[in-house]
Amino acid sequence: MEWRDSYYHEKKAYYFEAEGELSKAIYHFGKLIENNSKNCINYYNRARIYIKKRNFDEALKDLSVAVKLNPKYVDCYLLRADVFCKINKYDKALGDMRQAIAIDPDDPEKYNEIGNIYCDIGDLAKAIIFYTKAIELDEGNNAYYNNRGLAYNQSSQYELAISDFKRALSLKISGETYLNLGIVYGKTENYEEGIRNISRAVSYMPDNANCYFERAYLYNKEGILDKAIKDYTSAILIDPLFEDAYFNRAQCHTEQKSSKEAISDYSSVIKINPYSIDAYQFRGDLYYFAKEYKKAIKDYEKVIRIDPKLHIVFFNKGLALVKLHKYTMAINDFSRAIKLKTDYKSAYLNRGIAYAKKKSYDKAIIDYSKALEIDVRYSKAFYNRGNAFRKKKLYDKAIKDYARCIEMNSTDNLAFYGRGLCYFRKKQYSKAISDYNKATLLDPSNGDVYYSKAKACERNGQVKEAIIAYNKYIRHSIVDKSFIKKIQKRIEYLKKIVE
Repeated sequence: MEWRDSYYHEKKAYYFEAEGELSKAIYHFGKLIENNSKNCINYYNRARIYIKKRNFDEALKDLSVAVKLNPKYVDCYLLRADVFCKINKYDKALGDMRQAIAIDPDDPEKYNEIGNIYCDIGDLAKAIIFYTKAIELDEGNNAYYNNRGLAYNQSSQYELAISDFKRALSLKISGETYLNLGIVYGKTENYEEGIRNISRAVSYMPDNANCYFERAYLYNKEGILDKAIKDYTSAILIDPLFEDAYFNRAQCHTEQKSSKEAISDYSSVIKINPYSIDAYQFRGDLYYFAKEYKKAIKDYEKVIRIDPKLHIVFFNKGLALVKLHKYTMAINDFSRAIKLKTDYKSAYLNRGIAYAKKKSYDKAIIDYSKALEIDVRYSKAFYNRGNAFRKKKLYDKAIKDYARCIEMNSTDNLAFYGRGLCYFRKKQYSKAISDYNKATLLDPSNGDVYYSKAKACERNGQVKEAIIAYNKYIRHSIVDKSFIKKIQKRIEYLKKIVE
């Protein structure tokens, strides 16, 4: 009667497996083992069910018993190798695969599988060797060429990858292979061919979000932003949780200066992944440029909580705080940026600017000087240190720094203006006027320069030139009406002198 009992449990085990009642299937395979503990197949089958339940420890126990009962049970080694891969024990998986190959050395699929394992652990050279062996045993299998192509792609051997993908397609048309081929063409910067092949992939796999995503990426590389955005949108419609599609679409919107849409996409990324540092950072940058400084600071603080070692985020937060006139807090953030990156010249420069805003000119000068130790041709540091020296009435030092700035950047109108102010204070009015003229040539819209020039012209006895400068000041300045009236009265007074 034992055979009838075994027959019953076998039928029940397979039935419950088919119905998805895995615990019951395990029970009946267990009964089969109780009836015949020497039958390796029963252990193998129960292991399969344990794997479906993700109970890998019990699966491994059963498979180990099975191979002891039958050391030449190839399927058992293959299944155990698969379990070892699932729990990241790749060395043991490779050991089982080699054992399977030793038993049956003429099966190409085993070489393909061991190639997949080597790919998973990043040993691409060995993966290629085993894929090649699989191809030698079965030259008509497109999957083996596709897999080797993927390994060549990952190891940056793009021409060999292209050759393998083309060979795979000659054996069997596959949307996945067209996609792979298109991606590799993109890496060789042959974007047109890449787009063409991915479009073929789309025709075979119209519901594959990754096809649209990869084609969008190539459109973006080509600068065809409208089509890139359209494809990213298609990817998102197929997969509403496609984080990278939202992120990349946000970058396209940013390039198109569509800040509102970009912010919305970064917000979607954050909703999907609340720990996306880049999304917070880039959204913060967009808020900053939109002059929404409080929102920018909030995003930068989110980044800092996730990763407190990003110097650029402390720096950007410091910039936003300066815009809100919170100079002490800004100084603290610039200091933290400098602590993380000791040669951060921009942080020294902007901390110096924050000190200057607090009228701490000596500290500002120290920071500007530190920035210049890092980069001796840092024109912005010369300009700002010149401003600090001017505020301290050290006009000769200021003039020297402005000159160095102009030497490195002859289009810096503010440096000419600053030097002109110093010459004015030194009563060298002709030199001041000369610098003001250069400043207005570079930026004809700066009303303050015209005002300063008018004063210098008056002091230098150039009354007509002063009148012209005052009139230009009125045209280019936004000041209260009472001050404009004062300037107009001054112009009338000067006109009488000329007459």
